[in-house]
Amino acid sequence: QINDTLGHQAGDRLLVFLAQLIRSQIRRSDYAVRLGGDEFAVFMPGASLNRAREFSDRLMNLFTQHTRTTFSKELQAGLSVGIASLLREEIQQGQDLLERADANLYTAKRRGRNRVIMAESCTA
Repeated sequence: QINDTLGHQAGDRLLVFLAQLIRSQIRRSDYAVRLGGDEFAVFMPGASLNRAREFSDRLMNLFTQHTRTTFSKELQAGLSVGIASLLREEIQQGQDLLERADANLYTAKRRGRNRVIMAESCTA
């Protein structure tokens, strides 16, 4: 929506802001990568699900504050987050972890965006 309405430069600036925001919020032991388009992955070795959830909530709040002051109300951008856990979901390979997180991400988007979704087995 941002690209279509305000142009790709505005969309690019928003992606750069998000990357900088992620970088400012992660621990030294975490890894953040852009998967492509507007999708990022953050790997948080040893982090609890509560830590991942708190990180995601804080990221969404800061991103929302930024977009509210940068864009008109009609063009609000939001974040959707999918969380997966190697240990809690007994995933054996990194590719499976990414696929699980991606599936949770698309569930968040389908449910109305601006939300965090983790596997039902991980909500405890």
